[in-house]
Amino acid sequence: MQVINFTVSGNQEDPKGNPLGYHRTTQKAKWAPSHQRYEKWKGHVIQAFNRTGYRDNKNLNVKPIAISKEHPARVDIDIEYANEIRPDNDNVLKGVLDALFVNDKFVMAGSFKSLIAPDRVGRVKVKVTLY
Repeated sequence: MQVINFTVSGNQEDPKGNPLGYHRTTQKAKWAPSHQRYEKWKGHVIQAFNRTGYRDNKNLNVKPIAISKEHPARVDIDIEYANEIRPDNDNVLKGVLDALFVNDKFVMAGSFKSLIAPDRVGRVKVKVTLY
């Protein structure tokens, strides 16, 4: 078992802003601004993760963690929002999973909790447990 902790500060547009949530996209809508914004958010999450030094996948431009049925993961997040204009907590978790894992169907469990940050700076504290 291995535990990896890291923090995603703000978002790609605002270092103090709220984290973004999952954005469902059809093939046709991949060029829409909302999808492009979500793709940049995933890159922001990967950049924060890369500072941990852990890397399953050697290509730095793709999802960094490969898991499987035999080697699943658990992800727990603590979300601190800058303000009340925010996504649902479960969508923030889904966005983090979408960014990090080659195949997130093997994330066997996870949790989230949230609050408005006392310093009004958005961040996501992520704990990944690899089995």
